Amino acid sequence: MFFCVNEKNGLCTKKIGADLFLQKEVQTKNGVKKLFIWKEIGEDINSDAVKEVASSFLKDGDNNDIYDFLTLIYGSEWAGEKSHFINMINPKGELHLLLYKFDKEKRVGYFAPKDLFLQNQVASSNQKLLIYLNSTYLEGYFPNIQLVKSTLAHEFTHLILYYQRTILRGINDAKWFKELMAMASEDLLAQTLHTKGIRNVEYIDGSPGERGNKGLLCNFNKSCNGSITLWDSRFGYAKEAAFAAYLLRNFNGPYLLEKLAHSYKKDIEALEEATQSDFYTLMQNFGAAVILSDTISPYPKKIFNFGDFKTLEYKGVSFGLGSINFYNYLEPIAFKKEALLQKFGNLYTFIGNNLKGEIKITIYCPKGADVEFIAK
Repeated sequence: MFFCVNEKNGLCTKKIGADLFLQKEVQTKNGVKKLFIWKEIGEDINSDAVKEVASSFLKDGDNNDIYDFLTLIYGSEWAGEKSHFINMINPKGELHLLLYKFDKEKRVGYFAPKDLFLQNQVASSNQKLLIYLNSTYLEGYFPNIQLVKSTLAHEFTHLILYYQRTILRGINDAKWFKELMAMASEDLLAQTLHTKGIRNVEYIDGSPGERGNKGLLCNFNKSCNGSITLWDSRFGYAKEAAFAAYLLRNFNGPYLLEKLAHSYKKDIEALEEATQSDFYTLMQNFGAAVILSDTISPYPKKIFNFGDFKTLEYKGVSFGLGSINFYNYLEPIAFKKEALLQKFGNLYTFIGNNLKGEIKITIYCPKGADVEFIAK
């Protein structure tokens, strides 16, 4: 079979041939689902690694795989066997994964909404509920199975929410919000999927881990003074991962995600509705939680670090959220004396250690900005 893997203006610019590598059928709460895994012709992959990824995504039993967990929270990836949307595909309960070698080697996977449309509407459509995975990470004796499983949860979140929010509810969320939701899924499922997740800490360790962590949140520390709502491809994933982690740990994670997925309001308004808090207050408390993350914070709504896992119960399923200490990451928090304070952003400033006596501080900030002092 041929798949379009690159397109421009809806037209296919690159096709690859792929063979069917694995097929399985599983009974789920949403009916029978058929999983098809396709492999680019000529690519040599680790069969055992692919089978483990397939099992993590869809297997027999209830509430034990990515499909079950995410559809439990967000809802079905498609309602019913027959599409009632004109010009869109009828997936017939099928889910497809395509493994091929990406042109951009560091990219692990993606979902393309174009594939949900009929080819008479979008010529480059593969007409499938399809997630693309970079076969490079499933090659050889030491495949990066953890990374692929996390990515699969991330991209399946995009697929579900495209249906739940864009198609069903007509909501066109901003890029930063879409990535926040997908990063939240990676974080929430890390312990269950046996991955390091966004923390880059072993899944059996609920503590914040050791100093010198080189994980994703290093990039948050570099860019922590930037706006959460301004997307950029270099630091955006780390910023949204950090904010998503804050929301999960302070607003009853899976229940919050359910509210956000099913809200008829867009990104910021959906967050304000689900948390019952204005966005400026969310940002202020998020910033305080970052500063307090090297301690077990006693302050409500300002917590990243519990010392161990925080267990959340949701519809009969337990999710474990590990603790986070931003001071453990190799890249330090970017404290600044002065900088442009962006809308929906925080500016982190360090005043000093072991201060004594009278201290005078002059602060210049734009009208409407809030200043919070933290002594610890």
